[in-house]
Amino acid sequence: MSATHVAGPVVAFKKLDRVLQRCVVCGYKLLDCHPSRMAVPEGQDRSLTTFGEADLIQVEEGNPTSYIRVGKFADVDILPDDFCLALVED
Repeated sequence: MSATHVAGPVVAFKKLDRVLQRCVVCGYKLLDCHPSRMAVPEGQDRSLTTFGEADLIQVEEGNPTSYIRVGKFADVDILPDDFCLALVED
């Protein structure tokens, strides 16, 4: 099952060594990591890849869960059928 989310701003807590990014519509956690704890091969860049603000990110739950950028929120006329607003509406 998939759901499409709108990426919000990246929030970095330097003292906690933690980076978060959530959907601005439903609050789904798109990213939650501790950069200094990431395992990377010696000599490779340790920088963290995040989603652009207002990117539409389709998340397919599973093992592994996949994240696919499907556009920019401002650029779409019709939202995807699996848009996450349905998760928060009564």
